[in-house]
Amino acid sequence: MASRAVAAKWLEQLTHLPTASGLEHHVVDWVADWVGRRKDIRLDVDSGGNLLITQKGRKTKPLVLAVAHMDHPAFVVTSVDGNEADFEFRGGVNPEYFDEAAVDFPLEGVTAQVVSYDGNSQTGVLAVAGQGLGEGAIGVWVFPEMKPEEDRLLAPACDDLAGCAAALAALDRARKKPGLRHFGVLLTRAEEVGLVGATHAAREGTIPADARLLSIETSRALPNAPIG
Repeated sequence: MASRAVAAKWLEQLTHLPTASGLEHHVVDWVADWVGRRKDIRLDVDSGGNLLITQKGRKTKPLVLAVAHMDHPAFVVTSVDGNEADFEFRGGVNPEYFDEAAVDFPLEGVTAQVVSYDGNSQTGVLAVAGQGLGEGAIGVWVFPEMKPEEDRLLAPACDDLAGCAAALAALDRARKKPGLRHFGVLLTRAEEVGLVGATHAAREGTIPADARLLSIETSRALPNAPIG
């Protein structure tokens, strides 16, 4: 069972991975490696790319699944022409946040600025500073440098990679307790564009009919969705 410090390290690693709806492969690779180092856990990938992580062995109770999603709102490059790149934005963010916004592509080490954005089609154009961007590159907003705070995580993609980390940390603890052998994790794809992965998992039988779900969402409270 991992210590609190180790679980915090998983949290930091996951929330700094570039991800977008339909492009969750960096998170998938991290999770596959995590599962691969635990011989008592199995990983099943359904036809929609969702990850079902369960404990091996006989279970006497219906599954209880902690559910989180692996994508986060992001800029995705669709084409590049010189110092300009077309992008689509995958996720729901108000148009005013795109006005001349600075964008970082951490894997490519390239920055850009939004030149134009159409909120209806959720597409736009970036002015790119540097070389190396290609189709499918994942970009995030450039945030002001923030000072670390005790007991508070500052990261570029908490929603819902923090939820993924929490679910996996819970599973890591549960696997050491025989009475919790029925506890597992479901990590879904493309939540930010309409719960695509979760809907697929429900319709295609990834989630057993008698399973109970604990949905983990890392997001601010809203009037129709209060915390708790």
